[in-house]
Amino acid sequence: MRSVTKLLKQLKPAGFDNLVVLSALHRPGPIKNGLVEEYIARLNGNKRIQYHHPALKPILKETFGLILYDEQIMRIVIDLAGFPEGHANRLLSVIRCHLEPEINFYRKLFLDGVQYNGIDSKTGNKMFDEIVNQREYTFAKSQSVAWAKLVYQSAYLKAN
Repeated sequence: MRSVTKLLKQLKPAGFDNLVVLSALHRPGPIKNGLVEEYIARLNGNKRIQYHHPALKPILKETFGLILYDEQIMRIVIDLAGFPEGHANRLLSVIRCHLEPEINFYRKLFLDGVQYNGIDSKTGNKMFDEIVNQREYTFAKSQSVAWAKLVYQSAYLKAN
């Protein structure tokens, strides 16, 4: 696993928000699948930030177009596909548990919802695939904030 010190040097945190992102990124899934390098490249302007659809920009802007938090998945399915909050929450459980029949059911609901909102099925499929692919990596933002606060306080106490 990559050391936090090395990661901090690459990220060059400018504020607490960067520590929150670091706590979401510094986990086995994102590290193993190159999400850390992708985030750093986008942060430093070495890689272009791309969104499957312009409607994703307000949801994914703070993470440079990457899905890092559970709340981002929920916003995508609520805002773009019109899911009720209960369905959005259930979708998170279904994709984490790899329940393929239910994933396919929610894919159909998602595609119907995005098409109703004017997004073509090809783009909708790409968005849903990305959501499913991130199932092992997303983290509740509140957990990231709590971990970042602990890291910050520990570093302060160690330094002082």
